[in-house]
Order: sequence, then structure tokens, then C-alpha cells
Amino acid sequence: VNHPLVVLAGSSVRFLAPTRVGERLVAEARVIEAAGRKRRVEVEVRRGERQENPEVVLAGEFPAVIPDRHVPDPPHPKEPPA
Repeated sequence: VNHPLVVLAGSSVRFLAPTRVGERLVAEARVIEAAGRKRRVEVEVRRGERQENPEVVLAGEFPAVIPDRHVPDPPHPKEPPA
């Protein structure tokens, strides 16, 4: 999600294979659904990037929300509290 303010609303992750320190892992994410301020992002992490069939070691989905303002910031004095 290419936005400066994004809040994850959850996650569903599967670890499919172990990895070792020093291995090159490549993560790829793509928005698979967008509705208003809500997004659903699919993520895959693969072992190696130049192999013909890189092994997927992690797969998951992350629902995300783009808020109107930075969450820790107090509401503007003219705005009613959320």
C-alpha cells in the first residue's frame, strides 16, 4: 500500500519452510483488493531470487486500513472525538 499512513488490521501468515541466517530472502507484496480506505495485501517471501523455481518460505495476507490522520495524533479541536 503506497501511502504514508497505513494501519494493519490483522494478519494471516503461514511459515512454509525454515530459513537460515545468511540466506537471501526476497519478499513481494501486492494489493489484491481495494475498497475505499481498506486494502487486502498478499505477501510471499521466497528463498533466492535468481533460481528458476525459488521456494516460497512464507505466504500471508494482511488486511490494512488507511486512516484519515496519524493514529496517535489527537483529533483536531473542531473534530469530534472518534
